Amino acid sequence: MWLPEIFAFWIFDDSPFWVLIGVAVFITWAVGSKRTPRPCPRCHEHNREAAIYCAQCGAKLPPK
Repeated sequence: MWLPEIFAFWIFDDSPFWVLIGVAVFITWAVGSKRTPRPCPRCHEHNREAAIYCAQCGAKLPPK
């Protein structure tokens, strides 16, 4: 019941502000998801970007 009263005073009801928020969230998500984990050449386990050795089998990962 209290939620409609809060939005009754919201000044960005029909403005392009929501579009800008949506675009900003999408860009943040897209840029953040471009980091792919480093796969191990031996066991194909996904490792962190900064990893030097594989977390699963211990093989040395190739340089970036």
